[in-house]
Amino acid sequence: MNILALDLGKYKTVFCDYNCINGEHEFGKVKTTPRNIHDLIVEK
Repeated sequence: MNILALDLGKYKTVFCDYNCINGEHEFGKVKTTPRNIHDLIVEK
């Protein structure tokens, strides 16, 4: 199971993609636009 945590900001969004099974995680950031948020969710 994966958890995608989002911290939405006015200009950028910071995210953490966490895998509950093995504890792996990835942090990143994207510009806060509907297209970028959509692409992030679809990718993860």
